[in-house]
Amino acid sequence: MVLYYITIQFSNQYKLITAIRDYYGKCSKCHQDNTGRNWCHPCNTKQFRNEFDKWTSGDREIDKFIQQIQLSANKYQEIIEWIPFDRLENVTYLAKGGFGTVYKADWLDGFIKFSDEVDWYRNGIQVVCLKSLDNLTNKNDFLQEIKNQLKFRGKKSIAIYGITKNPTEYMMVMKEIDKFIQQIQLSANKYQEIIEWIPFDRLENVTYLAKGGFGTVYKADWLDGFIKFSDEVDWYRNGIQVVCLKSLDNLTNKNDFLQEIKNQLKFRGKKSIAIYGITKNPTEYMMVMKYAKYGSLRKVLNNKFEKLSWWSKSYILSDIAMGLKNIHEMGLMHKDLHPGNIVNLASNISYITDFGLCKPVTKKNDTEKIYGVIPYMAPETLSRGEYTQASDIYSFGMIMLEVLTSYPPYYNIPHNTNLVMDICKGRKPEIKYEIPRFFKEIMEKCWNFEPLNRPTAEELESQLDSYSYDGEIRKQVKVANKSNKSFIQYDPNEIHPEAIYTSRLIPKTTISEYDTFNSRQNFFSIPDNTIVEDDETQEME
Repeated sequence: MVLYYITIQFSNQYKLITAIRDYYGKCSKCHQDNTGRNWCHPCNTKQFRNEFDKWTSGDREIDKFIQQIQLSANKYQEIIEWIPFDRLENVTYLAKGGFGTVYKADWLDGFIKFSDEVDWYRNGIQVVCLKSLDNLTNKNDFLQEIKNQLKFRGKKSIAIYGITKNPTEYMMVMKEIDKFIQQIQLSANKYQEIIEWIPFDRLENVTYLAKGGFGTVYKADWLDGFIKFSDEVDWYRNGIQVVCLKSLDNLTNKNDFLQEIKNQLKFRGKKSIAIYGITKNPTEYMMVMKYAKYGSLRKVLNNKFEKLSWWSKSYILSDIAMGLKNIHEMGLMHKDLHPGNIVNLASNISYITDFGLCKPVTKKNDTEKIYGVIPYMAPETLSRGEYTQASDIYSFGMIMLEVLTSYPPYYNIPHNTNLVMDICKGRKPEIKYEIPRFFKEIMEKCWNFEPLNRPTAEELESQLDSYSYDGEIRKQVKVANKSNKSFIQYDPNEIHPEAIYTSRLIPKTTISEYDTFNSRQNFFSIPDNTIVEDDETQEME
């Protein structure tokens, strides 16, 4: 009987392997089984190597970074490339974020495409996003963000095409950046893991979008677009596309810039925005990323909150929880989770970005240097500099409040030492909008003062995915809709002048353990006297 089971199991596995091989097909060049759809790893690796002497970022480390990703790619989604800046046109500044600057640009060539019938070819001109990291002194952080981004490419994450650089001020870091790109290209197992050097002159219409605590974000047109792969043709470009550019401010070590790229690549395809490559304007390095036309989650909430149904809000939160789960499953912490670091491809499709502070849970925290946005920081972080995955969950709880009510936490008071002290003593933000109990209970668990009592990201995703319009939840939604008829949406003009929602260095507050521990959460309560009449038939949104 055991033998029969093993035989059946082996037979099923054999059928699965055969089906996968049939789906992938055979390489038209070597006639061996493809390792991915339209992807032959040996043949593409050979072609990548043949291309190495035809491009350079001017920095050995970035060249090696891109090459390693290209050589290790098992499918075209893992590929990134060096994108000459002169192939990006219409580079337009979009925004400045916590760690860098984002631009939009037209990529004249577009990404490489692959097929079984022809050699690689380019997708053609496409709009892309460029992202630079500001004040870079350590490019490893820049490259780490790209690696983080690539890990999740193809899994509900924004695509990354490669790396570019504005040619005018490139000499200072030229040895390390090229090596970084080459390493990624050589180690890529699929095209989603590839980045490239993107010359800044290939980015046009660069438009400022925003500035955060650590960098600036722009919008630009990437004239070439990312590389596409196919078994039928050689690599080809996707064509001109809008991209996002992000720079990092106040960088004293370019390894920080490269580390953020590595972090970004790790999560590529896993509810994380895609990164295409690196570029450099006359003064700073920038990451080139997929452009999210709806902008940050905070922008979506400011402009479209009244049009968001409870289902849409639940979908947004589920997306964020999924992205956070992917980060935590890799043994990492985001450490700077807030609506400014979440972007939307559509009003209810959200992706986590900005991995500049992302670190392994095993890495010791610098308790003297605490960065973030105060309202989204957990009490243990503010009081002791302690950061765990549970601290990300606390941040998620504050994001829930903003998604569900439109109001940022503590928008009407100064974000100063007094607020830090209050949070460490158990203060919670005011709720100005009736929320169904289903969401309130999840949010309250995230706000729990004791980190061990907060849910995991996996639990959050599971709970939010279970949202439905039947039974008790239907009644809760009816009550909320009825109570919110006269609701006044958050007006950004009402924000306190000392309320700061960009990441910054926060002074650590020293408070005794007795004073900070308050599991009763005296500043937050959920009313228990909610009554729903059986004959209520109000239409739900």
